[in-house]
Order: sequence, then structure tokens, then C-alpha cells
Amino acid sequence: MYAHVLLVLCFAVAQSDADCGGTFAALSGTIQSPNFPQEHGNDQNCTYTITAPKGYRITLNFTQMDLEASSLSGCYDYLEIRNGGDDTAPLFGRYCNNPVPFVRRSFENQLWMKFRSDSSVTSVGFSATYTAEPSNDTFLLITSSGRSGVSNDGSIFRVDTNTISNYRVPFNVSDGPDNPIAVDYDPVQKRIYWTENGRYQNGIRSSFLNGTDVETVLNASRAATLDGIAVDHLSRLIFYTDAGNNRVAMVTMSSYAHKTIVTTGVMNPRAIVLDIKNGVLFWSDWSSPAKIERANYDGSDRRAVVDMSLYYTNGLALDVQNNKLYWADAGTDRVESSDLEGNGRTVHYQGSASKHFFGLALFESTLFLTDWGPNGASSSRSYIVKQPLSTNTTNVTRIGSIAERLNDIHAYHEKILASAPNGCGNNNGGCSVICIPLPNNSSKCACADGDIMDSDGITCVQGPTTTPAPSTTPRPVTPCGRTFTALTGKIQSPNFPNNYDSNLNCTYVITAPVGSRITVNFSHMDFETSVINTGCPYDYIEIRDGDNGTAPYFGRFCKQTLPFVRRSFGNKLYIKFFTDSSLTHTGFNATYKSERMDDTFLLVTSSGRTSTSNDGAIFRIDPETISNYRVNMSITLDNPIAVDYDPVEGRIYWTESSRYFNRIRSSNLDGSNVKTVYSSFLVAVLDGIAVDPLSRLIFYTDAGNNRIAMVTMSTPHQRKIVASSQVEKPRAIVLDTANGVVYWTDWAAPAKIERANYDGSGRRTLVNLELVYTNGLAIDVPNNKLYWVDAGTNRVESSDLEGNRRQIIYTGSSSRHFFGLALFQNALYISDWGVYGSSSTRSYILKASLTNGTRVTQIGSISERLNDVHAYHQNSLDSGPNGCGSNNGGCSVICIPLPSNSSKCACSDNEMLSSNGTTCVPATIIATTTPKTTLGTTTPIPRSVYASITPSESNPFVTDGSKRLTLTCVLSPDEPVIGYKWDVPCVSRVGSTCTIIPKVADDGKVVTCTPTLANGRTVDSAGYHISLNYPPPSAPVITGYNSGVLNQPGDNLTLTCTVSGGKPLVRHVVFECPDYPDNEADVFGAKDVHSVLDIGPLRAKDNGRTCECYATWTHPAFYNQGSSVTLRVNVSGGHSPFTPTTGNPSPSTTFAGQGVANQVTGDKDSNTGSIVGGVVGVGVLLIIVLIVIIFLIMRKRRRQPRDDTQAIVSESPPQYQDPAVGFGNLGNSAFAMYNPTYDTPGAVGGVTVTESEDNNRNAAQDNAGEFHKVPLDPSQVVSAADASAQDNEKY
Repeated sequence: MYAHVLLVLCFAVAQSDADCGGTFAALSGTIQSPNFPQEHGNDQNCTYTITAPKGYRITLNFTQMDLEASSLSGCYDYLEIRNGGDDTAPLFGRYCNNPVPFVRRSFENQLWMKFRSDSSVTSVGFSATYTAEPSNDTFLLITSSGRSGVSNDGSIFRVDTNTISNYRVPFNVSDGPDNPIAVDYDPVQKRIYWTENGRYQNGIRSSFLNGTDVETVLNASRAATLDGIAVDHLSRLIFYTDAGNNRVAMVTMSSYAHKTIVTTGVMNPRAIVLDIKNGVLFWSDWSSPAKIERANYDGSDRRAVVDMSLYYTNGLALDVQNNKLYWADAGTDRVESSDLEGNGRTVHYQGSASKHFFGLALFESTLFLTDWGPNGASSSRSYIVKQPLSTNTTNVTRIGSIAERLNDIHAYHEKILASAPNGCGNNNGGCSVICIPLPNNSSKCACADGDIMDSDGITCVQGPTTTPAPSTTPRPVTPCGRTFTALTGKIQSPNFPNNYDSNLNCTYVITAPVGSRITVNFSHMDFETSVINTGCPYDYIEIRDGDNGTAPYFGRFCKQTLPFVRRSFGNKLYIKFFTDSSLTHTGFNATYKSERMDDTFLLVTSSGRTSTSNDGAIFRIDPETISNYRVNMSITLDNPIAVDYDPVEGRIYWTESSRYFNRIRSSNLDGSNVKTVYSSFLVAVLDGIAVDPLSRLIFYTDAGNNRIAMVTMSTPHQRKIVASSQVEKPRAIVLDTANGVVYWTDWAAPAKIERANYDGSGRRTLVNLELVYTNGLAIDVPNNKLYWVDAGTNRVESSDLEGNRRQIIYTGSSSRHFFGLALFQNALYISDWGVYGSSSTRSYILKASLTNGTRVTQIGSISERLNDVHAYHQNSLDSGPNGCGSNNGGCSVICIPLPSNSSKCACSDNEMLSSNGTTCVPATIIATTTPKTTLGTTTPIPRSVYASITPSESNPFVTDGSKRLTLTCVLSPDEPVIGYKWDVPCVSRVGSTCTIIPKVADDGKVVTCTPTLANGRTVDSAGYHISLNYPPPSAPVITGYNSGVLNQPGDNLTLTCTVSGGKPLVRHVVFECPDYPDNEADVFGAKDVHSVLDIGPLRAKDNGRTCECYATWTHPAFYNQGSSVTLRVNVSGGHSPFTPTTGNPSPSTTFAGQGVANQVTGDKDSNTGSIVGGVVGVGVLLIIVLIVIIFLIMRKRRRQPRDDTQAIVSESPPQYQDPAVGFGNLGNSAFAMYNPTYDTPGAVGGVTVTESEDNNRNAAQDNAGEFHKVPLDPSQVVSAADASAQDNEKY
């Protein structure tokens, strides 16, 4: 026996470079990395080629994938897979740490792989089985406009409908698609046809499936917008829609002859599909009203099929055999169908406003759709979803996403060629140019534009040139521009309701009485727009809050969802109407009304776009209409955080915490006269601000210096610290100005909400349970209410002003990250950073109504990071003055208001009150120990020196138990130091820094440092609380399957996937089986999160199906693990017990994105055995133990995981691939609410939806190789979306 063990061990050691590559011709087999299951060697370069018979496709199923991945992106060691027989074949992607089972399927009869390892870390590698089977030629084609902001980046993807294996069609760089929109396929010549609305040309182009032999089929004018294409491979015709020239037309494949089919009554044609058997085309039109029409190929027998409840019908699909027409509408967010006459209309899926459906394809009994997501045409990430039609389900499943804008989708199945030919399938029906198929396999001939049919009815000849007679119908004349002073009126574009003229530049100015505001309501808006450019490059209206072209800018608008409303903040409104020299439309129609209104608005700070420095802004927003503009600051804002308003002087106050400055600044409401109120050291973090307009004080929180402080509004600005003891990470702050009480939040451990009087007295904790990141506070003194939002608990809560009567108002999903909070009338306004928190590229404004039950709606979004929200109502000063409202309470510096309209005086730091109790003098002491002074002489106190500790990383610190945290002891003001003493063991010390490796048990511990100054004095620092975030210690655990029992057809199972531990808890648990999707209902307990999956009734085909569960933590780079269980169903009858071979194993937790998927399987034959088998089993067990020992010894040679891991956008198990190819995560992308309006940069436009968790798994795909299956979250629509998606990405 020992000889056998030694033989096995010797073989294991000697195999390090064995089986590196190979050629495989069998119909099935196994492919593994060298030395598997032990670690592969360094510097491996192995190629594997699988070749199957012609007509076969190869399916590769990985059961192990563990290669060294980069913590940032890409792979150090990788497996490259290509669809073909060599390294020039189309690239599926590079993979290194994908969750298993992981499947790739070839489109051809060959599959090529290369395994490459570098010279450093090794791992167990990969193991896969493959099968080759005869298969139909089926696939999806999907167009992509490319990455947002990257020019000439278009692509066409070929996608397997089952496994979602895919690659980019490999065009030459010079031939690549330029913003491809629509796509179709000709199976006769195996060519792709697509439309382009590019930077340089618009038209139709074609190539073979491998990207070669690119040809231009049609060169269209720059005015053209070719959004739809459909190929009739039998009649050899290409049909397309042209929204720029308002027509539907065709082009022949043979000679590219062109024929216009319909133009009258066509305004914005989009999608198009064909009944090639009967020669009928169907198209959608975004006209008003939107509609779906049909006509014969020659334009005859035209009629509307559907013309109600449509808006932006982007996708069409046709099932002639079953008399069905399907469509997807981005305005209604629906997938619907009817028969081919428009009857029997059925809603198959009702999405939320976070959807923007574009392409639609029918494959067998499943619909496939592209979804631009909530940001519409400006989206930086889009999705592929599918909906099976055979199960009568209204659910859809998201099967892929990519950080690009996906457009059209086309499904191909080779059985399409097996259908009976139409009347044009033989010799073009005998026609010289165009053959039009008719029912009953007949046809007729037609000619291209400009030609006429000869007398033989077959041949085309050149027709005469004719000039259409000019129209003699008089048009009403509406003036171009006007000044309005009436309280109400109507504004229309010139010639409305007929088309306006070209080259117009009209200005309209409305002036109302002082104290009034103007509301303009557009009931009609029809301009020349660009489908590709999300702005308004051609014709538009521009609206400003004033009476001229330099007034604050609401934005440019050209295609809004109606009614569309804008409201001025003052008594004047400016509108400019501009048209270019080309196409004209009917224009606009609006009414306005001037009425006296209270001065009310929201102020919202923005850090700007994350990729742009010095891009901060402050928005002024009308709470009702969401009319808004960026305050036109005379200087650059550098990361503004908190904001408040002083109605006495009409000035905005805000904090800035940037790379260069930490300060409080102020400006007039129009952005002029900017002043710096207070500047602090770079260590300061000024996160909260609150203005007392009566006492003329500004309060702020400073998380860098651990204090609450105030600054006087009057100059010179005097500072006074309110609280610093046991203040750790203060954030939000609000005031009770009548009684002189300040409330603030603190991210300490535990987090808490505190209150104190303005002078720091009477301090007490109000709430200190179930708080994590309490970012926003709002106070309602008359109603004794305190409100807060917490980004850790995802809650909006309230209590009374003593911390009692705590109430949860709203609980959001893990896709929320609440930040700012403001109370306005009976509603709370909340800024939401979204799923990516501080790294988000899109954030939102939510409104939570406090009347008639809590109803939370989203009223805006923007591709910037929104921070604080402040609400102002002019009657906020009517609550009665406090004791400091008159002459600063008689105080020379600071007046502290007290209840009952009383007050007391206070002084700034380093000063004290004189004996009169109102004036301040420098603080002094009596010198009693210095013999050189005369008794009673006063000497200035040495200036106060404070010590504090700052971390090198964000707080809380995210760790797996091995990451290093560097602490720095900081003096304020700076003083010479001869040494530092730390009360924790430092793994390294350099100067004022101490590097520690905090463990989970260290969470909440307090660290202090003691600097010794050059004069011998020591200064004890404020305590620094270690606050940690750490992932769960183990992978998900699946329970509830019938262990030991073979399930029978008809049985029902309830499986539960539980993830325990971690801080905070995992954000989402995805649990699904084939045909049994996740019910999306995660249950969050105190210490675990679990998801329940109901399965059944079981079917025989469920036998062997794998149910997968994986969880995403707040920081996916540290935890993203999965587990699985394989269903066993009796396929032969009778009950046979089985025992799972692995049960629920104890999975190892890995960090730096190296998630582990644990396969749980059952073996129904494991009940057989004998004594001999037992002995053999013991021997095998000993061999395995020895192998494991050697394996562990060898692993000690590996490097430690890198510490520089970054968060991965994907929220499914991490998948690392070459970022240059395939569907994948090409950059951090966030989401917007669906907004199909177009404006230009400047303001914010509104939309209203409920809580949606779609963003929670928005990036579940490989970093670069393909779509990854992930369930789609069904969202509820609370109210009709304002449906504005302006090019400036306004709220």
C-alpha cells in the first residue's frame, strides 16, 4: 500500500509540465491545465485544438477555473478561447477566475484554446469537459454603438442563444461599423446587413459573417436617419426606415436600385419587419400619435395596425405562422403583441421607467430584447433580456450586459431557409429590377425611383423628369418672437400648426408683476431631432430664468414627453426658438400663467462628473416642476458637499472638501460675490453645514479634526468649537434656531445621533442603535420630529427630538446609498448615490411623501455625484425671532439663543468673556511659577495644540484580515516633535505614521498616539476608533434539498441560500435554477441574508440541473462567492435513495476578487459498498491526505495576494477577462432613470418611479468576453414618468 502511495506522490510531482496542450478529435473528452488538480507551473504556453465533423458544434463546460487574476482588471494567467482552429479565429475572450459551471459553445466545428501563465503565482488551473454534437446554425446578431464618448467604436456581436457565448465580428479597423443601428442577415450569401448613422456618413453596409468583404449598399444623405432594416432573402430586397427623410424604402441586393415605398403621413419611422411570403411590411412610427402600420411591398393597402397607447415603439418581431406581431415600446416600457390585423392586443411584460427597450427579436418561442436602461440614448451600459412565450410568464430575464450602447437585435435559425419560396424566389419573378411577392406564390414587377415600367410589365425604363406644382394652400402666420405682459397667454412657433420655416431665431419674453412666478406648459413639441446625438443639434427651444440670453439656463429642449412644464424662480422668463437650414416640423404650442407664489426652492450640491476635476456645481430646483439650473458661479467649485441658505442676505453657504482646499464659501443666490468664510487644514473634512440666519452663525462638522464648530457670519469670521470630546466622524448637522440646539450624526462605533446646546452644554445621545452611515438629518421643530437617512441600513427614519418614538418611514434596497436629506412642507427630499456609493457616475433625487402613507418616487437623476439637499421656504423666517435676532443679543462676538427668547454671549477659541458678560478679551492666566515675573502679572496662555489620527484609507476600512492600515499622528497647529508613542503594536513605523494590520476582532477598538514636543510637553491625541468592513467568512450555504432521497416528478422543493456574517451584510443573494428564476425577495436578518427558491413541480428534465446561489458584498473585490446544488429526479420510476457526495462543503473565503463556486452534487448509486470497498476507501483517503499535505507545502511558495485590489463593477461572481474584447465591464457605469427627452448640458429634467433594484446587479458580466446570465429585477411604476431624458442629463 505504501508503495502505491509513494508511486502516486512521485507521479504527482513529476507531472508538473505534462499535458501542456494537445489536439482533440473525439466527440467528447476532458481538457485540463498541466498537473491538474495540483498547481500548474510558471511560464506555461499551451494550445488546445478541438476539431469535430462538419455540421457539429462544440460545447465546453468548465468545472474548475482558478487562475491568477489582476485585482484591477484582466488576468495574469489566463485561458484564451477562440471560435475556430487557430489564433486568428474570432475571440470569445480571456478568462482566469470565472464561476463554474462556465460554458462556451463554438459556432463552427472547431474550438481553439491557449493557456498562458506568467513567472510568478501559480494555482490549480482549470478543468473542463467538452462534447461535440450536430447542431442547427442559430445565433443572434446585436449592434453596438460602442462605449460612450469613444469615437469609431461600433461593433456587431454574434451571440449563442443558449449559452450566450459571443464574439465581436472581427472587422478591419478601416471597415468597422460607425455607429451601427439596425441589423439583419442574409442566409443565402451568409452576409450581415446593417444601417449606420455615423459621424461621416449614413447608409447601409454589408459584410460576410467573419467581417470580410465589406460593401456599401446605400450612401444616404446626412439628413437621413436609418433606424430600421429588414432583409427579404427570397426577393433579394433590403427594406429600411429613414426618420430623417420621413420615408420607408427598399434597395435591391443585386444592383442596389432604390425605391421609395411610402412618404406621406410618415414622420419618425423606426422598426421594420417583413412577411416575405405575402410581400407585406410592418413598421413603427413615432409620430403623434405613435402607431404601427402595414402595407404591401409596393405601398398599396396601407393601414394602421395599432395606433393607441404607443410612444417610442423601437422593436418589432413577426410570427407569420402563428399570426402574431410583437413590439417593444420605450415609452410605455411594455412588450406587447397582437394579431397581424392589430386585434387581440396582449401585454406580455410591463417594465419600469428604468427600462428603455430598443431592439426586439423572436427566436423559436422566446423574445430577445436590447435595453438601454434608465439613461436612454446617453446610457453607458445596456442589456440583453429575454422573455419565454411558452410558459405564459410575464417575467423577463436579463442574460447579459455591457458598458456600451446596444441597439438592434436579430435572431437567425437555419430552418428559415426551409420555408416555402415566395413568388420572387425563382429568377427574381422574371422582373428586370424589383420583384414584389404576392400571396399564393405569385408576384408583380416594380421599378426604382425615377424609372417607369415598360409595356411588357417586366422591364424598367427611365421616366420623365417632373416638378411638383407648388402648394397654393395659405398658411396662418404666427409672429417670430414677442413680448408678453398679460398674466396668461399662448406661445406658438411660427405657422403653427403647419411647419415652421428654416433659419429662424425667435425670442419670447414673458414679464409678470414682481413677486409672481411664471409657469409655461407645452402641449405640443415637434422639432427636427437627432436619434444618434442625444442633444438638440438642429432645431430647439432654449429657456432661461430671466429676460435675456445670459440669464440662468434651464436648458435646450426639442423632444419632451408632454405635458412639459418649466417654472421661473423670478418674474421673468426668456424663450428662444432656433431652426437650422434643413428639415422643418410643426414646432411647439404652449400656454403660460403668471401667479404670486412663495419663494421656494431646493439647493443641491454636486461633486461633478467623476472623470472631471473642478466640475462641482450647485443646482437650484423647483420642488414641484423640477425646473432647475446650475447656479452660475463666478468661480470654480471644488467638490462642494454640504449646503445651506441665508434668507436674510440671500446668500448660499457651502462646504468644500477637495484635494487642495477644505473650506466654507458663500455667494449670492445668482452665484456672484463669492467669499471664503473659513479655511481649514487639509486634514479637515467638512461634511455638514447649518446656518442660523437669526443668530448669524454657521455651524459645521469636521470629520478630519473630530469636532463640531461654529463660525460667525460677520467679519472677521470668528470660530468656536462646540464639541470635540468623543466626536469621531461627524457628518450631518441641523439646528433648532429658536432654542439654540444643534443636532448632528456621528459615524462612530457605534454610530449615533447627538444633540447639544449651541455652547456644547446639555449634550446627550439621542439614537445609538441600528445606525451605520447616517448621512442626512432634517428637523421639524413645530411637530417635534427629527428625520434621518442612513446609507448603511438603507433606511429613512424619524423620532421625536428626544430620540423616542422611533419609526421607519422607508427601507430601500441595497442599490441605494442615501446622502442628503431635506424637509419641505410634507415631503422629504433625498439625494441617492446609487449602487456604487461614492464612486457612482450617476445619482438621484428621491421624494418621500409623508402624507397618506409613505410613497417614495424618484424625481430626477444626473451623471454626477449629488451630495447635500437643502429646502427653503420663505415662511421659514416667520417662526418668530430668537433671543439673538436683535443687535446680536448685545454680544460683541457670539450670541447663543436660549428658550423663551433669551440668550447669552460667548467668545471664539482663545478668547474669553470679560466681566461685563458681553465683550470678549484675549484669554490669560496668572503666572505663579515663573520667578522672573512679578506676582500678578499676566502672561498669554501658550497656544493650544491638538493631536489627532488620520487613516490612510477611507473609514470604515475594508479588509480581509491581512490588509495594512497606515495611521498618521497629526498636530494642529504644527509643532516640532521629537517622538511619537502609540498604544498599538505597529508592524512598521516611519516618523508620525504607524502601520497596523487590523483583524476582525479589532473592530471598534480605540487607538491613540502621544507626540512628545520639542519643549518636552506631551499631547494625547483624540481617540481614533477603528471601524472595519469585512466580508462573510464563508460562501453561501444551501439548505432544503432532499438529502438522501431521490426526488420524484411532481415533487416541490423549497431551497434556502443563506450567507452569514460580514459587516455590513451582503447586499444581494441571487438564487436560481434553470426555469426557476430568483424571486428577488432577499430577507435581511440581524446576522445573515437569505434567499428562498421554490422549485416544482419537478419534471424529469430537471434531473441533473444545477441550482446556483451567489452573493455580492458591498465590496465585490473582496467577496463574491457562490454555491450550488444539483437536482436529482427519478427518471425511471420508483424511489432510490442517494447521498450527496459533498453535502454543503466548508468553502474557503478568498479575497481580491477570487470567489469560489462550490458544487453540491448527489450520487444516487452511492448506497452500494462492501468491506473490500471500505478498505480500498481508507487507502484512497490516506493517499488523498498525503497529496493534500504536499499540495499545501507547494502553495506556501506562492506570493501573498496583492493589496491594491479595487472594487469591481460586476455584482455577480467576479469574472476577469481581457478588457479589449467581448461583452464586459469596460469601465464603471452607473444608471439613470429612463428619460426619452433631449436637451443640452445645463439643467436637470424630471422623472418619477418607485424603488428599483435593477442597478443592484447592473454589471453581472465578464470583464470583456461575453454576456453573463443574471436575473432581471421586476420594478413597479408608481406614476407616469415625466419621461424627459435631456442631453444634459438633468434631474
